[in-house]
This record gives sequence, C-alpha cells and structure tokens, in this order.
Amino acid sequence: MRVSTTCPMSIMPLGCQRQTTEILMCILQKRFSLGWILLCSLLLFSSCKETAEVHPVVETEDVSRDNIEIHGYYVGSIRAYRNVEIHARVEGYLERMTFEEGKRVEEGEPLFYINNDVYRARVERARAMRLSYRKLYDSARSYHQLAQLQYINGIVAYLDVLDAQRQLFDAEIALNDATLLELIATVDMYKALGGGIER
Repeated sequence: MRVSTTCPMSIMPLGCQRQTTEILMCILQKRFSLGWILLCSLLLFSSCKETAEVHPVVETEDVSRDNIEIHGYYVGSIRAYRNVEIHARVEGYLERMTFEEGKRVEEGEPLFYINNDVYRARVERARAMRLSYRKLYDSARSYHQLAQLQYINGIVAYLDVLDAQRQLFDAEIALNDATLLELIATVDMYKALGGGIER
C-alpha cells in the first residue's frame, strides 16, 4: 500500500515531518482500512502549515568620521639611557631634596640639602679645642723662656731647660693637630653647605 501526499516532506517544518512519519508508520502497522487512512492523512496535511521565518531586527546608525584616541595598556620595562650614580660627599641628616624623581637636572645643581648643625658643632668644638691648646702652648712657651733665663742666671740646671723645651714641643704638636682638625671640620662644613673645589 502506498500513500502519496500533496505536501512534500522537504518543505514541511521539522515537527510536522516527524508527526507525519509517525502517523504513517502507525497506520501501516495496524493495517487500517482505506477510509481511516484517507481521514488521517487529510487531518495530518491540513494541520501542516507553512511557517514564515522570523528574521531578527538589526538597528543601524549613521556613519560618521571622527578622530579617536585609543589607549592601550602594555606590560614592559623602562631602562635608563645612561645610569648615573650619585654619592654624597658628606654624611648627615637630609633636610630637603631639590629634585623630583625622573626629572632632568643640570650639572652642578644641588640635589639635597643636609642639615649642617652637626658640621657647625664639629667646627665649634674643634675651634674651642684649638683655643685651649693655644693657651697651653703659650703657657709652655713662657715656661721655656723662664727656664732659659733661670739657667743663664744659674738658678736651675740645664735638665730643667730641656724639660721645658720638651713640653713646648709637645704643646706645639698638640696645637698643630687641633688646627688641622679645625680646618678639616671647616672643609666638611663647606661641603655640606654645597661648596667645594669645583666652585
């Protein structure tokens, strides 16, 4: 037995094709009469309707021309063109910085200011020590002159003159050392204030 339809299966929707196939298989297996077959096929094909495809609505905008800045984030590393190591000529407490990191600086421009109170105190202490050794030297020189006069007049032995001369030399060496320390402290203070040989 052969069933022909006026609705080809290829243009029917998928659900309709499946229903039609199931119904036809059921009818063929149970061998219903021809009337039932015609009635079922009529009902089946009358329920199959073509469905129109629904297309999505796409909104469009007018085309325009404009300059747009595009920003991108990239991972990378920055290396200096030339590395310059900066070393302080003096030590001390940092008072302020005169530059910003990454900014250009000129040669000879001070980068840091160091608190110079420590250096001023060192100069004052060295000056006080030098003045004290100066008084000791003046005293040793007076004693040496007195010992020479007493030796000439026969009051003391030559050993006393030699002892006074040794004390005078010791006082002179101590005075020279104190003067040197004062000068070094003064030079350190000038360096801390930003001065130097180059200027």
